[in-house]
Amino acid sequence: MGALQTRDCRILRSGEWSGTTDKVAPETRITVEVSGREPRVLWAHPSDLERLAMGHAKIHLVQPGNEPRLQSAIGAHYLFEQQPSRAESVQEPPRLKGDWAIGAMFKLLEGAGLWDATGCFHRASCWVPGSPDPEAVADDIGRHNCIDRLAGWAVENRVDLGGLALLTTARITGGYLEKALQAGFRLLVSRSAVTGAAVSLAAEHEACLCGFTRPDEARLTMFRGHQGGEP
Repeated sequence: MGALQTRDCRILRSGEWSGTTDKVAPETRITVEVSGREPRVLWAHPSDLERLAMGHAKIHLVQPGNEPRLQSAIGAHYLFEQQPSRAESVQEPPRLKGDWAIGAMFKLLEGAGLWDATGCFHRASCWVPGSPDPEAVADDIGRHNCIDRLAGWAVENRVDLGGLALLTTARITGGYLEKALQAGFRLLVSRSAVTGAAVSLAAEHEACLCGFTRPDEARLTMFRGHQGGEP
């Protein structure tokens, strides 16, 4: 269901058209609903859809301090109810370790995944700073979907994302940072750019925000650091 698809196409090279094939990513529509709330519709890669739906419900549909519990999954319609969160709350945000973040970004970029053949996917992961391996990795067509998938993993494993670092290939806009904060993250590291709105939101919420993390240049740019971070 989630395998890449081969489609006919035409390609222009040196002014000449020719027939060929290319890999494209499949995409499906799902509906996420929490009892008593308006359903939400998402488009996503058709893999681990229950985790994606659970994470989206956790971030956008349940009340603070609660988590979703699956009631039913009929086709691509996921219905949840709310229950008290089972994750133990983390009080202190994780510390930024710059050299580690550069190495972790290299591992994230080099890891095999869905984006290898199409260039269509984003990737995000959550880490214990200093750890050699991520706790969870998510690939999806939508960069926001990656956060949903990590949030779903956190619900399943009773993890408070406030104790982990988010590493992402996506640019961090105000909307992306807002969603990451709602998921619980307080330390965010991107390979790509950040926007002014993201910097302002990070300051408002005392989050640590880094962009332009380029392993080939051993480079990381901190735009906003929380107390206890570097430098």
